[in-house]
Amino acid sequence: MKEVTKRRTSVSSSKISAILNKNRFRDVVEQWLLDTKQKEATFTATALQKMEMGTQLEPVIKNAVEKHFNIELTVDKNRYHHDDRDYFTIEFDALDYANKVVYEFKNTEMDEAHILEQYYAQVQFAMYIIGWDTARICYLRNGWDLGFVEIKRDENFIEHMIIVCDYYWHCLESHIEPDVETVNNLVSNIEFYKKLHKHEGVDVEAELEDEDVALMHEWGRLKRRINELEIEEARIKGHFAEKWGKYKDEYINYSNAEYEREGGYDIRAIIKDHPEIDFKAYKKPNSKYKRQILKYKKKMLNNTPKVSEDLV
Repeated sequence: MKEVTKRRTSVSSSKISAILNKNRFRDVVEQWLLDTKQKEATFTATALQKMEMGTQLEPVIKNAVEKHFNIELTVDKNRYHHDDRDYFTIEFDALDYANKVVYEFKNTEMDEAHILEQYYAQVQFAMYIIGWDTARICYLRNGWDLGFVEIKRDENFIEHMIIVCDYYWHCLESHIEPDVETVNNLVSNIEFYKKLHKHEGVDVEAELEDEDVALMHEWGRLKRRINELEIEEARIKGHFAEKWGKYKDEYINYSNAEYEREGGYDIRAIIKDHPEIDFKAYKKPNSKYKRQILKYKKKMLNNTPKVSEDLV
């Protein structure tokens, strides 16, 4: 690793997720347009405020981290390049030379899973540049909640990241727009992204014991009974739909009144009327959710037609 003496457009750590086409705000082609000066970066007022506060809070996070880990961090704000690839450059937030740990500071509202997804590529690039095996992304959330995500050197990630970054550098030097399909194919070899986007249970046959199957049938019968009760409740509730007011006795407390809820914003209409706004800048990270579905077919007697019902 050597200090950069002459500034130029390069493959830098802050661009890595975009170069890998894994940045939710900017794809590889847009990054290339910025680097080739065919497009200017634009930031919303909120984004600018976040960046400004992040810069101001870096010393605060550094001091808190030093105290927490009982270490001494070095911040020199010089830009460095890789020994063999001088077009790979980085400016470190802080370095722990005694323990050989790269530190990245973030002022964020994201949870740790999204912090890992967003900045994993950046710290892998940092470890490749300096040749160390450990990095810590230290964050400050809500102005007081200090936490960190420790990340180990990922040789599979680095191997294929280098291939993509070399391809991107070739595109920069040759002034050729990167081919998105080529980038995606190269990135598909990175195990981190395969695991990250793996959805548990999709296209997988469930492994169930006999007792699991028996319990599932019990669940199905229970859901059918719940469904029948909900239908019955709806019938009774409908009977009282026009009986306004309140009633209370020793056991029952009933009320039926009409209220008004404030309307929400029509996001689709806003996007259509204001195409000049980059709405990707306001997009929250994707989140995973679990969905369990059980369909139960009631056993029929004699020749009664079979009926199935979705009890989701």
